[in-house]
Amino acid sequence: GRYPQCDGILGPYESRDDKQDKDLKPGACAICQKKTGHILHQEKTVYNSFQRLTIQERPANVRAGRAPYTKEAILLGDLIDTVKPGDHVMVTGIYTSMPDKELNTRHGFPLLGAHIEVNNIVTEEERFVGETSPALVQQYRAAAKHPKFRNRLFSAIAPSIYGHPHIKKALTYSMFGGVPKSSGAHHRTRGDINVLILGDPGTGKSQCLKYVEKTFARVVYATGKGASAVGLTASVRRDPMSGEWGLDAGALVLADKGICLIDEFDKMSPQDRTSIHEAMEQQTISISKAGIQASLQARCAVIAAANPIGGRYNSSLTFAENVDLTDPILSRFDVLAVVKDEVSVVDDERLADFVIASHMQAHPTKPMAPHQDNMFADMMQQQDDDPTNPFKDQEFLRKFISYARTHVKPKLRSSARDKIKLFYSELRQAESETGGMPLTLR
Repeated sequence: GRYPQCDGILGPYESRDDKQDKDLKPGACAICQKKTGHILHQEKTVYNSFQRLTIQERPANVRAGRAPYTKEAILLGDLIDTVKPGDHVMVTGIYTSMPDKELNTRHGFPLLGAHIEVNNIVTEEERFVGETSPALVQQYRAAAKHPKFRNRLFSAIAPSIYGHPHIKKALTYSMFGGVPKSSGAHHRTRGDINVLILGDPGTGKSQCLKYVEKTFARVVYATGKGASAVGLTASVRRDPMSGEWGLDAGALVLADKGICLIDEFDKMSPQDRTSIHEAMEQQTISISKAGIQASLQARCAVIAAANPIGGRYNSSLTFAENVDLTDPILSRFDVLAVVKDEVSVVDDERLADFVIASHMQAHPTKPMAPHQDNMFADMMQQQDDDPTNPFKDQEFLRKFISYARTHVKPKLRSSARDKIKLFYSELRQAESETGGMPLTLR
């Protein structure tokens, strides 16, 4: 501090929010002997930046019947800006308390709030890089060079769901993703693959989304009825400490560099669906509210599930006529997959056997008899006839996908380019003749 009358200097003193009343007690001035009237010496004061985060418990780790716990964390020094909204982090710090002035004023008696003073914070991506050894990379490369690599990979996706090979292929392509391209300083072409699964009730659409949520490293799950426009994009709120307006990230922003899963996509209101047009193509979210002009990154793939109009898919109608979605939103999906619940004696018996055997094997108290265990093994044999498939280990599959997204950048060959060009031309011609939804350049 400094006394302006005599230019006497006091200090240095440490001032912290949780110790302000105890530590900041300057004595008398050595020149004029005054104990009051000192002011802050701005030139000699050392300032320290801090960042306040809100960390939330993973929904997958929450026990039934309660909401996820949230806690404030304080970052200092070089820890500031090391994480972003939506990151899965492991925090090491000191759990401490501090007076809560707002609660004290409201209730009239002293109350303490709690927060974590962070000493170290590590994201899940950093932990994964640290766990990737040369021996594990050799296993990845060996698995990728197998002649039946793609079939092995597709058969390991959602093993608890019987059938639907085309759905599993679409989920695989979306989890691995493509290669984003940048041409110029301000133009970027997305590399993420958006998937829309349209199907009859009871065909496992929601289970497919739940499998992606458990397998992929960075996923945000939302439902059509439970998600609003601001919940998917971003909302504006006033910071209780500073009083300034700030942005709260929505599902698409939290899923940046990951996947956003939206179930019951057809149940969303048209206004809410319109709000994600920009996020699905330009992969940004523009906000102009409360004096805030910002553009947030939403570089994520969208996997959505919807039901047809009337509940059942009508094969005599086109895809666009079966779903209550507009052409602009449909054109932003790269893969449109249909799941129909068709009656077939052979397939229905196989599906029933698979589901019954799965429930019997997963029973919590009673072990399966030998003949029942063999029956389940036969069902799994029909799903995958390769007992040496390394992707059956779901942890290995999860790490393989993360490694491929980080290190593998495929390039398009000239032969594949000619095939794509011919396929695009023929498909456009066929759609113009049949009256279907035209294929766009997206």
